[in-house]
Amino acid sequence: MNEIGIQSDQNSLLMYFHLQDSWDDFEDIVELLQRYFNASIEKRVDGAESKFVILNIGDSELVLINNPYGNTLKASTNAAKSVLKEIHNSWNKYSKL
Repeated sequence: MNEIGIQSDQNSLLMYFHLQDSWDDFEDIVELLQRYFNASIEKRVDGAESKFVILNIGDSELVLINNPYGNTLKASTNAAKSVLKEIHNSWNKYSKL
């Protein structure tokens, strides 16, 4: 798993998984976040065409979303944005294990 991008909008920081866009990849991303970043699942919602999990990493809440456009990790608070940047900077190291 590589090929990730990061982008900010008005209120959030978003990390896109360009080549990891399937439902199976979604589960792999959740597993890696749990294993290497000690993420815990607060809530999980599975829909017909999309699904998401709310993850807690430390005191920060991030949302991993899968929809027809792919998988995106979203951070809305400053603390969560900092965690997302850390994930982005180290993702390639962990995703190749």
